[in-house]
Amino acid sequence: MEEPVEPPAGDTAMSTEPPDEPSSEVAPSPPGGRATGLTAEQRTRMETLLLEAVKAAEEGDSERCFERLNEAKTIP
Repeated sequence: MEEPVEPPAGDTAMSTEPPDEPSSEVAPSPPGGRATGLTAEQRTRMETLLLEAVKAAEEGDSERCFERLNEAKTIP
């Protein structure tokens, strides 16, 4: 019978916690992107609408998805 293998010495503590959920934050627009010039409030509203559109698409609700996308298009 083989002897068990010992873990290496040193600080090798491993977390048993699952990783955090992926962030749903939207990356900033590149310089010169269409969103340039939006106020913080407009940008927040745009991000919210786009995240809602993605969620609706994932749920198979294409009507709600397109509604959110069309709302996002109206933001100056």
